[in-house]
Amino acid sequence: MKLSPFDRRIKSGAGDVYLSTCLLLAFALYLAPAFADKGDFYLGGGPSLSFLAPDTDNTRFSVDDDTDIGGKLFLGYDFTKRWALEVFYSIPGEADMAPQGTIEYNALYGLGGVFSWSHNQQGLSGFLKAGGAGLDVKGADISFEKENDIQLFIGAGGRYNFAGGWGAQLEYEYFSSDVQLLTLSVVRRFLSGARPAPVAVVQPAPAPVPAPVIQPAPALVTTTAVVPPEPLSVIVEELEPRVTKVPEVELEMAAFSEVAVFDGKLPVIRFPFGSVTLTGTGRTQAGTVVEILRTYPELRLEVQGYSCSVDSEAYNQLLSGRRAQSVVDYLVEQGVGRDRLETGNYGERRPVASNATEAGRARNRRVEFMVLKKQ
Repeated sequence: MKLSPFDRRIKSGAGDVYLSTCLLLAFALYLAPAFADKGDFYLGGGPSLSFLAPDTDNTRFSVDDDTDIGGKLFLGYDFTKRWALEVFYSIPGEADMAPQGTIEYNALYGLGGVFSWSHNQQGLSGFLKAGGAGLDVKGADISFEKENDIQLFIGAGGRYNFAGGWGAQLEYEYFSSDVQLLTLSVVRRFLSGARPAPVAVVQPAPAPVPAPVIQPAPALVTTTAVVPPEPLSVIVEELEPRVTKVPEVELEMAAFSEVAVFDGKLPVIRFPFGSVTLTGTGRTQAGTVVEILRTYPELRLEVQGYSCSVDSEAYNQLLSGRRAQSVVDYLVEQGVGRDRLETGNYGERRPVASNATEAGRARNRRVEFMVLKKQ
């Protein structure tokens, strides 16, 4: 924003600013259903320290006070593990001029892309951002010329993610005209994936163990030659019965009900904290399951998702379902028929290790497989 040496004032319409901001927010919400099963939404806001520097070259004015306290709100969508799209609305404040007058920065709004490191992991992470913005300015007892309607910005910051989707972040943004912002925000992240179908808690009855097979004792008959006057004699020898024992198969999970079809082991896939995305190791293990399903075309599986006990029970229930769904999606992408798979979300129930330690919690963040009976 350049101050004018002439007696002229150019004021941006606040109505246009608010309309543009509403259109940006509406556009982001319109896209939400198309991506709701792939990423998470987040909402945040907080106070800003504004650094304001209108262009005073070749004028009789100078900036008397270039800092102010403002505020910022933003809405974002994580469409991949690293990338997000974010819209924001900020009120930077005003700059006092000498010998007189004030430049009022009423609204700063825009759209940008965000690259994050571990955006949904608990703990400390960082991010970079860039995009475009519009600025609404008004002068009090001073004239100015508006140089650019749209300006570019870049930014960087760090955030700390707490349990339950809450977090705090500090970011710095540099705009190509007049404004720099240092903002401290509170962030709330929402799991927006479709909820999996409810799964009955009643466990299937274990398959009956075949009774031992007892073979009848064969009778041995020995016949001697007929030599008079000796009579015909029959000698019968009894043998002890033989019992065939059913071999025991040790499995890492619940006993399978189709041992005649498949009696091996299926892998257990682990997930990082708060994540629903398969790691490289997880994709390799899921590939093993694909090969087993190809080998046994009659095999049907329940894909069971679990979580540790961090966060609320309702949050963990939803998180476990999304983990199971991500594995099902991967198996279907590899050519497995969707009708051969069912999903189950068990949340923090059925832990395989203590949730009191990080090692135990890591073991509980998992997806297991259970063979289903034939229909």
